[in-house]
Amino acid sequence: AFTPQWYHTCAPYLKPHVPSGDDMFLLQATLHLNGKVRTLKSKAATVGISGESTLKQFLTQRARWAGKATYYTAPSILCSAAVVALMQVAMVASLLLSAVHPFLLYTLLCKFVVDTTLVAGVLFYQNKPRQLAYMPLLTLLYPFYAIGVCLLSIFPQSWKNRNVSSF
Repeated sequence: AFTPQWYHTCAPYLKPHVPSGDDMFLLQATLHLNGKVRTLKSKAATVGISGESTLKQFLTQRARWAGKATYYTAPSILCSAAVVALMQVAMVASLLLSAVHPFLLYTLLCKFVVDTTLVAGVLFYQNKPRQLAYMPLLTLLYPFYAIGVCLLSIFPQSWKNRNVSSF
């Protein structure tokens, strides 16, 4: 939540030429201006998004979201993105090299435990604990998905009949 006055204060830091991402750019501007950022953990305030109807639309949406990363300047946002990206590369490397060095499978196990712990909190909050059953498969697939989306984000995406380029 923000006031119209705060939005106008942040306006010089927003990216009106980028056709999506207003929420992230407002967050980044707020951090830059030392504004207060808090989490409201309330089911009444939770906003959901509709899933895309095809795999192509889903991947295009995620690539568009990832492509906006080139416009981020907040160190906390950039650091988080870098850690997530590097972790996915490390997981793929661990999986591929585990044929030669089986002990590397422990990195996947550690990531599985950490991810499952974090995701479980969200799923229980959303009353969807049964979805935890997908975690073993997702632990193996997610690194490939994340790297693929990063690679797709390099190419211009179309959204609402507008071209979205990250570079």
